[in-house]
Amino acid sequence: MNIELGVWFEAAPVTDERAADRYQDLRAEAVEDVPPIHPRAWAFYNELTRQDPAPDGADGEATVWQRTWATDITTTPVAVFMTIVADDADDMVRVVHEMAERHELVCHVPRTGATSIPDYVRTGTRLVLASCDGARSVNPTPRHIAATLRRLSPTNDFVMLWWGDGRYLQVEVSQWAPGENGWYVLEYVDPDAGRGGVTMVRGLDDTIEAFYWYARGDMSWADRHVWQ
Repeated sequence: MNIELGVWFEAAPVTDERAADRYQDLRAEAVEDVPPIHPRAWAFYNELTRQDPAPDGADGEATVWQRTWATDITTTPVAVFMTIVADDADDMVRVVHEMAERHELVCHVPRTGATSIPDYVRTGTRLVLASCDGARSVNPTPRHIAATLRRLSPTNDFVMLWWGDGRYLQVEVSQWAPGENGWYVLEYVDPDAGRGGVTMVRGLDDTIEAFYWYARGDMSWADRHVWQ
């Protein structure tokens, strides 16, 4: 199945729901062969379209990069939209998310709801949220954390929150009992405090609560669990 996704500029943080609506509105206005006007969107578009690997086959064959796109790349003045062919989807979705973060743009995948949001806080604190499906957000809101965790599944089975100093909290869907009402494996590491370990949590709500407290810098939630 081909994967559609869009990248665009927002002046302020957006919720996952707002990102989905914004995607549809902008997508309806998109045209071919016209670079975006906004400088960040233009820089993303320029980097995306200038990639031109050498052909890997006979003369006249499409390059690997050209075969990545199932349809032409389209744009609005602030947005870029693309459709990635199924064979390259997983790797290329991650590449696009990373490029969007580098250019400080929102990236949204409508099929999964995965949304990457750049850093709007611009403080010395940098808390990064990343998931297996490629979404990556800086200093996420509690609502965005919850939306990301609710996308956990046997195929999107990993989410991590980490600081720039080696501290992190991560969750994996248990292989033995996956699903919203199943078990989740939590792991955290705090090198400075010499704390960390692995525990099993039953239910997604408890997992979301742990991520909420961790994002606030409050480790009291860890005392509720037995760590190995």
